[in-house]
Amino acid sequence: MTTDATRSERIRQTVDRNFRLSVHSSFLDQCLPKALHNFTALQHPRLKFKVFTHLFRYLKLKPLSEELSQHQYCDFLALSPQQWSTFKDLLGALYFLSEVKTTVDYFKKKLLLSLISEKGYNFIVHRGSLYAPILESIAVPPCSGELEQRIPAVGKFLTEYLWTQQPEPLIQRLILKFNNGSTWNFYHVIDPHLQQQLFNVCRHLLKETEVF
Repeated sequence: MTTDATRSERIRQTVDRNFRLSVHSSFLDQCLPKALHNFTALQHPRLKFKVFTHLFRYLKLKPLSEELSQHQYCDFLALSPQQWSTFKDLLGALYFLSEVKTTVDYFKKKLLLSLISEKGYNFIVHRGSLYAPILESIAVPPCSGELEQRIPAVGKFLTEYLWTQQPEPLIQRLILKFNNGSTWNFYHVIDPHLQQQLFNVCRHLLKETEVF
């Protein structure tokens, strides 16, 4: 006999497996009252499931199978939209490590800190040399502008490179971390070996930094 507790646990597992994310508010403004934007924190499992079901249909998400929920990239989906914004820019800053380390202008440094946080900056300055060579070996398209403009652009490309050819249900959930107006390309020509190395760098960043 199925108890209410068992049913609630099954609902919770369904939501956690199929969503595995927090969504950027720009995706929610048109479909949810603001009071429910933080739906993952809802305590009542049935209400949480109803909100999830509505979002699942509205956002046209493909189901996340139990097997796919164990995919190595799923750990990245635990980051919030704000954390992903910092993480993306952290990748860009690592790519421009030498410029970041030699930036002494007060205002430019302040802009850097606003992108990657003070903890991220300190991590890059002291330990970035362990990771930067791998990122620098990836063929990143040339970009112009000030350093604080190039960092987000390259960070975005490296994010695309990391996720190129990954399962669509996971990519769908990654896109929801960013502003609804963002455009993405997950069909780059990649070197699988470099992509795996980039994945290893990102996994180390998640484990070893205190940025998040």
